[in-house]
Amino acid sequence: MVDRRTVLKSVGAAGLASTLAGHAHAQSNRTGDGPTFDPVEATISDIYAAITNGEITAQEVTEHYLERVSAYEEELNAIITINEEAPARAEELDEEFEESGPVGPLHGVPIILKDNVDTDDLPTTGGNVLFEDTIPPDDAYITAQLREAGGIILAKGNMGEFARGSLSSLGGQTYNPYDLDRSPGGSSAGPGAAVAANLATIGIGTDTGGSVRIPGVFNSLVGLRPTTGLVSRDGIIALGLSFDTAGPMTKTVADTAIMLDVMAGYDPNDSATSKSIGEVPEDGYTSYLNLNGLEDARLGVIREYIEEDPEETGIEAGQPLDVTHVIESAIDDLEGAGATIVDPVTVPNLSELVSGGYVPGYEFERNLNDYLDSLG
Repeated sequence: MVDRRTVLKSVGAAGLASTLAGHAHAQSNRTGDGPTFDPVEATISDIYAAITNGEITAQEVTEHYLERVSAYEEELNAIITINEEAPARAEELDEEFEESGPVGPLHGVPIILKDNVDTDDLPTTGGNVLFEDTIPPDDAYITAQLREAGGIILAKGNMGEFARGSLSSLGGQTYNPYDLDRSPGGSSAGPGAAVAANLATIGIGTDTGGSVRIPGVFNSLVGLRPTTGLVSRDGIIALGLSFDTAGPMTKTVADTAIMLDVMAGYDPNDSATSKSIGEVPEDGYTSYLNLNGLEDARLGVIREYIEEDPEETGIEAGQPLDVTHVIESAIDDLEGAGATIVDPVTVPNLSELVSGGYVPGYEFERNLNDYLDSLG
């Protein structure tokens, strides 16, 4: 078992890829004379291929991830509830596979859900101690979609209480697997840290004002905020429905596309999803995966939010984690990949737009009362 955090501290994130290259796609050899499956950096496609090729079972995949949860969760505090029925669900999937093949594109893939997404077999707490034993009457729409596609709900992830910040009165503080002294972001901190540390293959967060994207960035993940109305919000504890949406948290863009193909579409219980009708690609989002996708793209740089003076950031110039240095390097990389960089881009009245009031704060009480009504 590779301790990714120890490697990260010694060689840095950039060196991790080459260090683990030989492990990332190693799959089980059922005869026992070859490499064993390693969940570190494994993708949806890796697991799907290993299962369909008969190299590993869904039950074995699940056991690998549960071993990592046992080894690292105490330090990360990324999980509120572990699904004790996950191995049994994996066994069911193995039986279905023997009878008729994979049930869907997520067959046997372990998933961590942010703990504001309803599950009919596990508590949904919103990170609040008062909800510790509250089990909803049914799955959220996206939970049902993920299960139908063959996904295994391995655990419910820690989160900022009621999707604000990163601290939970029930689960406490989640820690960043790259550096325990640094923030994991919020409010989807639990899924972010768990996927980054390979406690699950993929995760689901929710985003009102950055709660998928921020922990995505802080944990070196792909965190996608779909357009509100593309993915159903039915069965999710709402913060501000004008902005709320669930979104995938993955290690690769390809895994994000696969998840979006599973999750996107119309749900009659969420009227906002009527806007998705006719807008979801017929061939799926995976059909648009393109290694040269940045060619001819125009990307703008908003300089107002980039502190260029190290004295203003409080970070010593030249430090490896100097955020401004990372941003400048990323801009160069994007340009090198074919993008046209427009630098700077000026947004009129930007400060007024940003400080113009936090709408979800006015909506939360009504939304929470509606959720409580749904619990009976």
